[in-house]
Amino acid sequence: MVQALSDDSFQADVEHLSLLTTDLWYPSETDAPVTVVAWPAPLADPWPPLPSGSVVTEHPADQFFRPILSQPFWHSAQGEHLAQRYQALQDFLYTHLTNLRTYRVGQVEVTLSIMGHHASGGCLGVQTTLVET
Repeated sequence: MVQALSDDSFQADVEHLSLLTTDLWYPSETDAPVTVVAWPAPLADPWPPLPSGSVVTEHPADQFFRPILSQPFWHSAQGEHLAQRYQALQDFLYTHLTNLRTYRVGQVEVTLSIMGHHASGGCLGVQTTLVET
């Protein structure tokens, strides 16, 4: 039997994610901050109930990072610092969470999230807003 970790472990990971995302912006047509999303209670689905009519699509976890980590600019002298920060964020999420998925909610103004299950039974991740015209 797997024993769930304490809420202290969950809170410590929330705090670490907060440090990783401090002043971190996601590039799109209008850059937006990356923020932590946490639900300490066990949930069957890592997405809370959405308003009726929301367009939600689910994607592999790497889709959240692909626009940054796969583009040559982010590995240049100008973009390297941002790529390193996103690599650290990706490493943390892949190490501390399971069942990671990327969720896109909406069209044109899109809420982009990467969420997963924490060993404590809660859900944890980060999200940002994209503008795609």
